[in-house]
Amino acid sequence: MSREKFADYGTVLEGWYWGMRSDELAPGTARALNLMGRELVLYRGENGAVVAMDAYCPHMGAHLGEGWVQGDSIRCVFHYWKFGPDGGCSEAPCFKGTPPASIRQRTFPVEEKYGLLWVWTGPAPRYPVPCPPELEGEELDFAMGRAFRKNCHPHVLLINAIDENHFASVHHLPFPLHMESETLGRSAIEFRNDTRWPDDWWFPRWIGKLYRGAATYKLTYWNGSTGAVTLGPDFLHFYILFVLRPSADGDGRIRGEAIRPNPKGFWGYLWSAATFAFQPSVGRGGTEGWPIVVTKRRKGLAGWLFNRVVLFVTGIVGQYFAAGDSWVFRSIKYRLKTPVKADHAILKFIQHAEAQPVAEGWAENSPPPEPRGAAILKELETA
Repeated sequence: MSREKFADYGTVLEGWYWGMRSDELAPGTARALNLMGRELVLYRGENGAVVAMDAYCPHMGAHLGEGWVQGDSIRCVFHYWKFGPDGGCSEAPCFKGTPPASIRQRTFPVEEKYGLLWVWTGPAPRYPVPCPPELEGEELDFAMGRAFRKNCHPHVLLINAIDENHFASVHHLPFPLHMESETLGRSAIEFRNDTRWPDDWWFPRWIGKLYRGAATYKLTYWNGSTGAVTLGPDFLHFYILFVLRPSADGDGRIRGEAIRPNPKGFWGYLWSAATFAFQPSVGRGGTEGWPIVVTKRRKGLAGWLFNRVVLFVTGIVGQYFAAGDSWVFRSIKYRLKTPVKADHAILKFIQHAEAQPVAEGWAENSPPPEPRGAAILKELETA
């Protein structure tokens, strides 16, 4: 099976990736962003709209992040060339009139959602910023967890949540999960547990009464970088988004940190999740991400208070997921050399990742044009 796209740091799949927090970019400011190896500048115009474009000025390669915002445009600090939100050069002191239309920066679609700025790595989005399918079309409340880094590719992190074997060996789940998959268009795939709670002793038998059918555990993945977890009893589902991207420094290995022992039992996992929020974000890692908990917005003061409780409880679960299996991801070198029947969901994910379109030329910022030849010189002389 091809591994050209799955867990390959040299390949960026087309899709939405988080760039930075929305509150990090105030109106009238610009910031540099290295997004998976590509240098961008993000700026927020005075009208509040955010623009993402290639960072290096096509004149001599100055970084536009060093410039300043004017209206809905950004001006290069070096020779004062001005670029609009469409990437076109609208003004440059060295030209008598409007600069040639060929002088243009590549821009990328940007959306704001869940307190983050999202960048689409292709020319035009094929789907909106991911949302748990059950909440599509709803107004949402959300809360952001603590950013984290893992020493593996995002694909490896996502398949951990559908790895049927490890729920028994690592998390000591009292019954086996079985994940069925369904492709949702070209860009998304969903995995659902179809196993009911067991009735061989009182606790799972009591929990099982909260479900009409199988225990709700559903994962929806978009372009191998964003995952939505849906879980909980039938009367109240909890939703957690894990928004991931390969780190700018590639598959760097975390150094200078001891590998923590595998926490034992329920209380060990609870302690691991609780202390995760207070661990410093140090070292290097292959994945940068955020856990974001969401719920349907409810009306009135009672609805607002209820949502705060729901988001708080979901946040605890989200931090548990984010902290889970950290000791494995600190040292793993993922290779699925000997797949078994229980790895069928992982193989489906790999197949899905291999079918995704690639963001062509993403790692190569377009170099500034090099004027050559009499025709170009004549054009410049008459401009």
